[in-house]
Amino acid sequence: MKPYWLLPSCLSVLVCAMPAYAGRITSWRFDTVQNRLFFTTDAGVQPRAQLLSNPTRLVVDLPGTELGRPTVRQQFRGIFSSLRIGQADNQTTRIVLELLPGYGLNPQGIIFRGASPVQWSVQLPNPQRVAPAPSFPRSQGNPPGNFPPVEPPSDEPQTSISVPRLVAQADGRIPSADESQAIVPTTIAQAGGIQIQNFQVTRGGFFLRSFGGSPVINLSRSRDRDTILIDIENATFSSNLLGRQFNIDRYGVEQVEFTAIESSPRLARVTLRVNPKSPNWRAFFSRLGGIVLLPQGQILSDLPNRPIQSTRPTRPLFSNPPTINSSSPPPTFNSGAISIPVPPPERNSTPIFRQPTTPSTTQLPPVRNGRVTVLIDPGHGGYDSGAPGVGGVLEKHIVLSISRKVNAILRQNGIQSVMTRTGDYFVELSGRTQMVPRVGADVFVSIHANAIGGRPDVKGLEVYYFGPAGERLARTIHRSIVNNVTIPDRGVRKARFYVLRKNSVPATLVEVGFVTSPSESAKLTSDAYQDEMARAIAQGIIQFVRQNF
Repeated sequence: MKPYWLLPSCLSVLVCAMPAYAGRITSWRFDTVQNRLFFTTDAGVQPRAQLLSNPTRLVVDLPGTELGRPTVRQQFRGIFSSLRIGQADNQTTRIVLELLPGYGLNPQGIIFRGASPVQWSVQLPNPQRVAPAPSFPRSQGNPPGNFPPVEPPSDEPQTSISVPRLVAQADGRIPSADESQAIVPTTIAQAGGIQIQNFQVTRGGFFLRSFGGSPVINLSRSRDRDTILIDIENATFSSNLLGRQFNIDRYGVEQVEFTAIESSPRLARVTLRVNPKSPNWRAFFSRLGGIVLLPQGQILSDLPNRPIQSTRPTRPLFSNPPTINSSSPPPTFNSGAISIPVPPPERNSTPIFRQPTTPSTTQLPPVRNGRVTVLIDPGHGGYDSGAPGVGGVLEKHIVLSISRKVNAILRQNGIQSVMTRTGDYFVELSGRTQMVPRVGADVFVSIHANAIGGRPDVKGLEVYYFGPAGERLARTIHRSIVNNVTIPDRGVRKARFYVLRKNSVPATLVEVGFVTSPSESAKLTSDAYQDEMARAIAQGIIQFVRQNF
């Protein structure tokens, strides 16, 4: 159930509090796989939208809404090149989604949907080439295989994201800008593969300057939540980092360690010693040439004037990455643009879910009360891949498959079943629990797979609960699984997982096995074993419903 991060397809950002006279935009993300933009506000809003050209941009204005921070920009590696969030005027937040030059969108294919006045999505059609794309010569600073940065048009909100310039010195202080220009970068320890030169603290998290391409990054968290491991495949640290430890005391991180793991492939491991109550972290490769480490709810920003204290003497760390700074004022709405209709929100709507195709019908005792609704929660999804397993197995795929099967079995047996996600996309933890009252759920079952680094021998079933009602549900499902599936039993345990603590109905979290165990990972990817596990979970749910409703 550990988070795992690849190059992101979407970004979710939580923002600071706003003055009382205006609402605020509280989160946003763009899913490059589904061509879908999501955003939420803390007060009702009726968006306005237009489609601009040269290059193509979808511009969405949120009247009566404030951002409360400098303009933010996220860059992508596809035809949708960037997403910018800025302030068009004092009480209007502007979202600009930009395409690469030479591509356009069919305005009739842009569909806005307001699930509520504060929760919106925009479905975009596939981009179409409208003219030969201009040739971009590679500059010396652009790694092979990456598009060079596309400068925003002068009539659009521009960026205020900066990659950090200053890093810690041997005496634990941050050098001045003048001093930093005189420091010579150290030699990279080993040629070939990904080479990580230095470590920097930013205003939003951490930054690892790297060379050699886009790395594969595996991220996991220990069960006691005090250690986060970030493994970077086919990578080596510079001599400045290898074997070093730094006391950070920032973002819930007490210490950072850099070690090499001899394996196939070889790994450069970053270990974060964290406060158990601190948020989970994300890791992804930046087109600006490095690896970004962020706690949930943070974005990459400027480097604060804060020292890093090394627990050992160390040579200076240095890099001078490029900085993107722009401060042109936001534009006014272009009267010559194509207006995109935005229908009013569906104020009392609930999500529509499609029932997936599943194997043969499973006959279980019918439930008398067909009005009972069970909310099945496949863990993780989208950019949050969950626990990385043997052979590249990802938790998010396994639990979605099992959840679909459980969902179908419950419906076949007279229980209304709904899923928090029906495909490979991310849903916030708060969004999962908020679906309980929205769909009228009576029972909540979250399905996950477990992992533990360096312990392939550990395997088995774990079922979690928080409150008394959740314990009854957990023990009923646990008993059904151990009676019907051949799996080591690691017991029923109490835990403070968000989806358990923040639930108003009986809730449980089922860890169906360890993807880091070779034998269990092979089982969990087997369709037959998934059927067996799904039947056992569904049977436990049905038994609980019959006994309690």
